[in-house]
Amino acid sequence: MKKIIFVLGIFLLASSFVCANHDDRFFTALRTCTPYESMGALDVQGVNADYTSRVIGWSNNKCVYKKTVRVPGMDACIECRFSRENLKKLTSVVNANRNNAGYSFENIDITNIGSLENNPVVNLWLRYLQDPTICTVGIE
Repeated sequence: MKKIIFVLGIFLLASSFVCANHDDRFFTALRTCTPYESMGALDVQGVNADYTSRVIGWSNNKCVYKKTVRVPGMDACIECRFSRENLKKLTSVVNANRNNAGYSFENIDITNIGSLENNPVVNLWLRYLQDPTICTVGIE
């Protein structure tokens, strides 16, 4: 299961980097927890994935964020319910990423686990993904 979460995490991160770097509307919606949806496709080392990212909005004082990732042979749905503190930390780290070329998606070598583990954006996303009080992952 940890490997599946890691693989999903890579696609989540990749699409999140794309959104953060290229779609200011999505990043603003995530930061403010305002409903918004974006869709896209990306290729990570020859594996094509389609994704849909949705900021649902506030529910029970949590910001609901859903991502559907479709790769050949597997669909995954990730749902995160961020507290205000989680969201503040996440958007702060992603925003720092946007201003630090060393952590931009284009500069991340996903084949080098060590470089991923040292990336603060990757670390935070993976920590949230592995915390069932924040995110849940469903696989079809």
